[in-house]
Amino acid sequence: MADRKPELMFGTFFGFYGNVAIAQRWIDVKGGVFDNHKHYFDHVTILSQGSMLVETEGHEPKEFYAPTYIIIAKEKAHKFTALEDNTVFFCIFALREGEAGIEELYQSGNSPYGNCPDDYWEKAEILEKNTTIPENDNEK
Repeated sequence: MADRKPELMFGTFFGFYGNVAIAQRWIDVKGGVFDNHKHYFDHVTILSQGSMLVETEGHEPKEFYAPTYIIIAKEKAHKFTALEDNTVFFCIFALREGEAGIEELYQSGNSPYGNCPDDYWEKAEILEKNTTIPENDNEK
């Protein structure tokens, strides 16, 4: 594991429930980066473990320490850099009515209420693609 580059040592798991999308993210090593990206709408990031430097377009970089939450404005490029190993954070998005044609969705793996709907994975893929603005979209 030590031979992997820090900028590659991260992961994401998407989940959905009702009108909320949750992206569980982690950076394994200090100095690892969840690269610059931006979204179509505001969201909240919950830093549950570790610490990170948040760089947001138009603002000075700021350090955050778990447990806390971080507000990320829509259409602003932002980047997360782990300040310690095993940093874990969750990006939380509200699904707006009609967003990608999907208003409600749930996943059974994190629910005591049973199986997910037949179309869960199809809808989840659509929502995941519709949360992040493509890098080449400078019009937003």
